[in-house]
Amino acid sequence: MFVALLSALVVLVEASMGSVANVRGQFAQIFTPVHALARLPVDLVDRLGASHRDMGQLQADLERLKVQNNMLLVRQQRMQAAEAENEELRRLLGASRRIDDQFVHAEVLSYSHDPFVQRLTVNRGFGARAATGQAVVDQFGLVGQIVEVGSLSSQVLLVTDSSHQVPVTVARTGLKAVARGTGDADRLELLNVPVTAAIKAGDMLVTSGLGQRFPAGYPVARVLQVNRVPGRAFSEIVAAPVARTDRANSVMLVYRAQSARDRALASLEGDPGDS
Repeated sequence: MFVALLSALVVLVEASMGSVANVRGQFAQIFTPVHALARLPVDLVDRLGASHRDMGQLQADLERLKVQNNMLLVRQQRMQAAEAENEELRRLLGASRRIDDQFVHAEVLSYSHDPFVQRLTVNRGFGARAATGQAVVDQFGLVGQIVEVGSLSSQVLLVTDSSHQVPVTVARTGLKAVARGTGDADRLELLNVPVTAAIKAGDMLVTSGLGQRFPAGYPVARVLQVNRVPGRAFSEIVAAPVARTDRANSVMLVYRAQSARDRALASLEGDPGDS
């Protein structure tokens, strides 16, 4: 009799537990969508945050790649200009075979609105080792040179300014000349070039390195027109600057590579000798 009652009790308990489980399962099915709906705003915020972080990283990577690309373009155009020179020209100018100048990227803050002064302001100063007379380039060629340095910014005199002059050479022939700004953003002129000189429209002008102000081999301008006026000793030559002097958003400051002679002098100065 006792065994029979115990068996009946076990059956009842198992039936009750099955009912509870069924009820729990039904409740879970009912409330699962509700829980998912409640989580939706949280999940959405999490996803938006992750997307924003990803977009910020992509933008930073893009800016870094733009700077690197500009530097590579500068090196490429200088190499192309150097290849156009012959061995005799390299010997005369002392142009290095190594394209190892260093660059610092700078953002253009503003342009001068004075029609008689062609300048721009960049966001590099003493902290970036900017120096008066330092060459400034973009990915196409010579932009100008630094004329004033501040703590956080510098003034760049453009090659198109009427007071600016730069020694150049014709890459095709090795002819040396001086390119002077005209105040026109699209126009330079060559000074005192004899009518018999080997120069023609389409010739590329690059920095010669003479005077030690500008490193040799940077493109400056392309000759547009050569007028040989009868009775005159010098030709009237007009060239177009290759750099985006009036619309660049960023430029690069050139830090000239130390020559073998400079390295030798520095080594001697650093050697205490037999004192």
